[in-house]
Amino acid sequence: MTMSTVERAIKLATEQHKDQTLNGKPYIAHPELVYEIVKELKPNDEASQVAAWLHDVVEDTVDSILGKAILLSRIEISFGEKVAELVRELTENDIERKQVGKVAYDTQSYLKLSDDALTLRLADRLSHTRNIFSMSAEDTYKNAMVTKLVLENVTKYRKLNKEQLELVDKFHKAFDKLTTR
Repeated sequence: MTMSTVERAIKLATEQHKDQTLNGKPYIAHPELVYEIVKELKPNDEASQVAAWLHDVVEDTVDSILGKAILLSRIEISFGEKVAELVRELTENDIERKQVGKVAYDTQSYLKLSDDALTLRLADRLSHTRNIFSMSAEDTYKNAMVTKLVLENVTKYRKLNKEQLELVDKFHKAFDKLTTR
């Protein structure tokens, strides 16, 4: 029996994140939640669902520029050009982010993302804001505050589609829960 494309993405993400944790839990729980959010919004978009599983593998599991390029090539060969492009768009440039600051970098990058990549990025931010990873309340709040500032900028300068507006609304609801604890 052959594995589906999503099952192959789960396998690669699990292999790449195998030794990683996020606040004491296996890291793979994070891409799984992003996948669940994306699958609910885009049940027929396999490329976005696959990219949800793989969105952090290049950024978080490979240190060298060459290693990142090799892993992106592997993703393109295994999952196709669209998935590879989504993962490429979602892979942050740590050097540039440090130079300009997180809010400015995130705002600039969100404004440049394709619609599919922006939907994935918003699902990613929502998953972090929901605090399922037992982050300290302070860290969760700081993370959510940065996202709130970025979303204020992005919604001013970019027209969002239905799925993106739904994610922004869910983010604000999750943020409100954080601030009323």
